[in-house]
Amino acid sequence: MLKSPAFISIVIALAVSRAVAASERPVDLLTFGTHSRLVLPLEETTQVKWKETQAGFELFLPGLSLTDLGAPLGAEADWAAQAGRVSDSRLQGLSFSEKPEGVTITGRWRYPEGAQALAAPRMERFDYRDRAGGNPRYVVDFWVKPGLTRIQEEARKQRLAREAELQRQRDQSRTRNERRLAYQKVKSEIEDVTRFCREPASPGKDIFLNFVPVHEPLVLSKWLPVGYPDSEYEYLSPRGEDKDAKYLRLALNLYHQGKHALVLRTADFFDSELKNSSYEEEMRFLRANALLKLGYDGPALQVLRDLMVTRPNSPAALYSGIFLTQRSFAQGAGLESLESFLWLINRYPFHSLTWLFHLGVAESSFHLKQTERAVKEYEWVVENARDTEAQAEAAYRIGDVYQSRNQHEQALAAYFQAFTKYPNNARQYPTAHLNRAESLYWLGQYERAEQAFKQFLKDFPSHSEGWRATYRLGEIESRRPGPEAVARARQWFSETINRYPFSTGATLARAVLIPCEDHAGFDLAAADHFFSHEASTLAAEDDLTPERYREFASLQHLRSLIAFGATDRAIELAIRDLRVHNRSEAKPFVSDALRTLFRRSILAKLDEGKPFDALAFYRSHSDQIPPAREGSDPIDSNHLLRLSRAAADLGLGSLAQSLALAHAKEAGPATSSTRGPAGEEPAAAPREPKGEPREMEERLRLSSSRFTQARALWAEKGMNASNEVRQLLDGVGEESEHSAEKEIILGLIEEKSGKSASALVHAARAQLLSGNPAASSRLAAWLAGLQARSGDPRAAIEGLKRLSVKADAKAEAKPEAVPADRFAALGLPPVGSRDELLLLQGELLGRIGRWGEAAKVYAQAVEEGRGGNQALYEWSRVLRKTGSPSD
Repeated sequence: MLKSPAFISIVIALAVSRAVAASERPVDLLTFGTHSRLVLPLEETTQVKWKETQAGFELFLPGLSLTDLGAPLGAEADWAAQAGRVSDSRLQGLSFSEKPEGVTITGRWRYPEGAQALAAPRMERFDYRDRAGGNPRYVVDFWVKPGLTRIQEEARKQRLAREAELQRQRDQSRTRNERRLAYQKVKSEIEDVTRFCREPASPGKDIFLNFVPVHEPLVLSKWLPVGYPDSEYEYLSPRGEDKDAKYLRLALNLYHQGKHALVLRTADFFDSELKNSSYEEEMRFLRANALLKLGYDGPALQVLRDLMVTRPNSPAALYSGIFLTQRSFAQGAGLESLESFLWLINRYPFHSLTWLFHLGVAESSFHLKQTERAVKEYEWVVENARDTEAQAEAAYRIGDVYQSRNQHEQALAAYFQAFTKYPNNARQYPTAHLNRAESLYWLGQYERAEQAFKQFLKDFPSHSEGWRATYRLGEIESRRPGPEAVARARQWFSETINRYPFSTGATLARAVLIPCEDHAGFDLAAADHFFSHEASTLAAEDDLTPERYREFASLQHLRSLIAFGATDRAIELAIRDLRVHNRSEAKPFVSDALRTLFRRSILAKLDEGKPFDALAFYRSHSDQIPPAREGSDPIDSNHLLRLSRAAADLGLGSLAQSLALAHAKEAGPATSSTRGPAGEEPAAAPREPKGEPREMEERLRLSSSRFTQARALWAEKGMNASNEVRQLLDGVGEESEHSAEKEIILGLIEEKSGKSASALVHAARAQLLSGNPAASSRLAAWLAGLQARSGDPRAAIEGLKRLSVKADAKAEAKPEAVPADRFAALGLPPVGSRDELLLLQGELLGRIGRWGEAAKVYAQAVEEGRGGNQALYEWSRVLRKTGSPSD
């Protein structure tokens, strides 16, 4: 009979189940206390590829099928479902899948749950091959990796978060402290006026002097006759018997014999007896030479000039012109020598020495500052002179002209052309090497300039102008940053002094060395003497521009005074320097230094306890102190605040107010008064930026400024400005050094308004904020008085007891040993005498019924002879409360 498909499926399933149950299980799972074990019947040659997944694992058996694992043919799916039902506390189950590539077994891990649930669950395993019993198996032992539970992990995270927060706060605190220290360091560095010793030299705070170019002297004697006009002149010696010929021969004979007076006598006879002689110019020329040899230069020169005018084309006129030209050129008469050279050029354009006459014109023009003409004449010589020696003489001088005009690029090009075209003549012109290095220096090519200066010192070690090279090498090093560069610079300046002790450079180097380090061996007195004598009298017009040098010397003198601590003298010199050298290159430095020194001097006087001197110094110099220039380093103006408070302490309310306002103006709108225009509400204190490194510093600065303004206003107007004073004091924080004084002023305002209780609150806060409650007797006495009036006599009594002891100690101390009460100037009433303190103490004790203690106080007063009849009366009255009427 036919069977249904459902029936057939059931039969097959039952058959498979029996086959599986009857045969060895294909997958075995064993559970132990510490781990679980998964066993698979696999041959040793079977490859196994294990892969971890997010939920468990995948085991890939390449090349196998489910039938290889024991599944009946045709019933693989049912077999896989039956085999995958294994599970325990660590494994949820298995699943089998077959593909042409092989069989994949997927397992799903099971982890603890509930309170034991792990924060980061993970299973660890160990696999191996087992051959026991002749049945090869693949075994995997696995277990849950120990770790923190979720609850433990959450607690750990919270603990780490707390620790991180604490660490963050510590880091922020440390960072704030570091930033504040860095800010203080920057402030100190800004206010350190001696930092020029450590910083690289630069324009704006240093003066770099322009040197007058070293110019090789033109030695005309190499080409022109030396001595008298007729040194190489051949006189006519006529042989005829004419009278004029005889006179000339006689004069020449006497001249050769050295009888120059007789020559002049003969020339006189010649002039008187003979007119229009053909030998007239010879006799006149002879007369001029005789006069020169007799020392009559004036008449002789006049004769030579006349010859040049009346006989311009004669040989005598030529030699006269050459002699006069040499003479005027040697004497430095530039204009006269220029005219003489031009006369020679115009009269003798084809002379063999015409090039020399042009060179003379160039030299004379150079010294007369006619630089354009000088360059043209030098170039003419280079193009037209007949030999290279003459051409080189002109070529090496062209660069000097450009350098004298500070046209250093053109100067450098001219020197380059000269060195390139006439290299064999280079050593004849050492100053050209020096000037070329100077041009490199002023063009900012310091490396090349350094090499050129050093090469000059090597090639010309004994040259008298070598100080220029050593001094410039020192300046080049001083422009570089770092202490090593500073040390090298000082070595070069010392080399300038030691190697060229009598040069201009030695004076300049000493002036540079004195302000810093060992002060070049000078003390303040020696430095003053140097700048007022040697430096001020330096005659170096050939090397330096006088005005620029005076600026330089004044700057170095100022720096020396700063370095030696002569602050007040430095201020005087800086004020004079700004007035005299108003266009000085170092004006920014002098201006900033003056403002810093002025502040420092005032603070020093205040620290020394000399408020009158500080105020007088400010009044006499404040109008001469320049305002802060744009771009300058900020300089703290807290000296104005301290001056204002000093003025208020001295009762100079108006001056204190003006100083406070001056500080507010200088410091900017952030520190200005919080008072608005009439009828308006006071402006709120500006909010400090959060997290800024200067937050605390800014807050303290604002507090100090506002307190100073309030203090000045209180000193000037008292209760008439109480509202404005309150508004200003609202901006003073408790961290301010003036917080105690703020509370005292507020307490005084309340007391004068009849509000003793409110005043007592401020007085108590003032005592706490003062840091040392026993430091101020006035404050303690004021507090005791307020306590007595406000219904707290017991606290007042304790305060009075301490004041009585303190009054005894003060009475026994020497006057100079008693410190001044820092709150006295705020308006606190003075402390009463010991008599008054004892009487008040007894009164308060009686008020609260402590008659025995009151009697002791009055008895003490009477025994000490204090209080007079009042103490005796009060003692008697108190005794009636404690004893018999007879007492």
